[in-house]
Amino acid sequence: MKETKRLFKVLLALLNIGYVVCVVGFILFPETAKYLTGVAFHGLASEINPINSSSFIVGLVFWNVLFSLGFWLFVKLNRLFKS
Repeated sequence: MKETKRLFKVLLALLNIGYVVCVVGFILFPETAKYLTGVAFHGLASEINPINSSSFIVGLVFWNVLFSLGFWLFVKLNRLFKS
Protein backbone atom coordinates (compact mmCIF):
# COMPACT_ATOMS: atom_id res chain seq x y z
CA MET A 1 0.00 0.00 0.00
CA LYS A 2 2.84 2.35 0.82
CA GLU A 3 4.45 1.70 -2.57
CA THR A 4 1.15 2.40 -4.32
CA LYS A 5 0.80 5.80 -2.65
CA ARG A 6 4.39 6.70 -3.52
CA LEU A 7 3.92 5.56 -7.12
CA PHE A 8 0.72 7.61 -7.35
CA LYS A 9 2.48 10.75 -6.11
CA VAL A 10 5.42 10.31 -8.49
CA LEU A 11 3.21 9.69 -11.51
CA LEU A 12 0.96 12.61 -10.60
CA ALA A 13 4.00 14.88 -10.39
CA LEU A 14 5.16 13.65 -13.82
CA LEU A 15 1.70 14.33 -15.24
CA ASN A 16 1.77 17.89 -13.89
CA ILE A 17 5.26 18.52 -15.26
CA GLY A 18 4.20 17.19 -18.67
CA TYR A 19 1.09 19.38 -18.64
CA VAL A 20 3.09 22.51 -17.85
CA VAL A 21 5.62 21.68 -20.60
CA CYS A 22 2.79 21.25 -23.12
CA VAL A 23 1.13 24.51 -22.11
CA VAL A 24 4.43 26.37 -22.39
CA GLY A 25 4.94 24.80 -25.82
CA PHE A 26 1.48 25.95 -26.91
CA ILE A 27 2.24 29.47 -25.72
CA LEU A 28 5.69 29.67 -27.33
CA PHE A 29 4.78 27.96 -30.63
CA PRO A 30 1.16 28.82 -31.49
CA GLU A 31 1.42 27.74 -35.15
CA THR A 32 2.75 24.33 -34.20
CA ALA A 33 0.06 24.05 -31.54
CA LYS A 34 -2.61 24.87 -34.13
CA TYR A 35 -1.22 22.20 -36.46
CA LEU A 36 -1.00 19.56 -33.72
CA THR A 37 -4.54 20.18 -32.46
CA GLY A 38 -5.79 19.97 -36.03
CA VAL A 39 -4.10 16.60 -36.42
CA ALA A 40 -5.22 15.34 -33.01
CA PHE A 41 -8.85 16.33 -33.57
CA HIS A 42 -8.92 15.33 -37.28
CA GLY A 43 -9.19 18.89 -38.55
CA LEU A 44 -12.03 19.90 -36.25
CA ALA A 45 -9.91 22.38 -34.29
CA SER A 46 -9.62 25.16 -36.85
CA GLU A 47 -8.62 27.81 -34.35
CA ILE A 48 -7.12 27.46 -30.91
CA ASN A 49 -7.84 29.90 -28.15
CA PRO A 50 -5.01 31.45 -26.19
CA ILE A 51 -4.36 29.80 -22.88
CA ASN A 52 -5.22 32.02 -19.94
CA SER A 53 -4.90 31.38 -16.23
CA SER A 54 -8.41 29.98 -15.80
CA SER A 55 -8.11 27.51 -18.68
CA PHE A 56 -4.70 26.46 -17.34
CA ILE A 57 -6.16 25.71 -13.89
CA VAL A 58 -9.23 23.94 -15.30
CA GLY A 59 -7.06 21.79 -17.57
CA LEU A 60 -4.69 20.93 -14.75
CA VAL A 61 -7.56 19.92 -12.46
CA PHE A 62 -9.25 17.96 -15.26
CA TRP A 63 -6.14 15.90 -16.07
CA ASN A 64 -5.40 15.30 -12.38
CA VAL A 65 -8.92 14.01 -11.76
CA LEU A 66 -8.86 11.87 -14.91
CA PHE A 67 -5.46 10.44 -13.98
CA SER A 68 -6.56 9.77 -10.40
CA LEU A 69 -9.63 7.85 -11.59
CA GLY A 70 -7.53 5.85 -14.03
CA PHE A 71 -4.94 5.04 -11.38
CA TRP A 72 -7.66 4.01 -8.91
CA LEU A 73 -9.17 1.69 -11.55
CA PHE A 74 -5.73 0.23 -12.29
CA VAL A 75 -5.12 -0.52 -8.60
CA LYS A 76 -8.57 -2.10 -8.18
CA LEU A 77 -8.15 -4.30 -11.26
CA ASN A 78 -4.62 -5.22 -10.27
CA ARG A 79 -5.77 -6.37 -6.83
CA LEU A 80 -8.72 -8.23 -8.36
CA PHE A 81 -6.55 -10.21 -10.78
CA LYS A 82 -3.79 -10.76 -8.24
CA SER A 83 -6.00 -12.67 -5.83
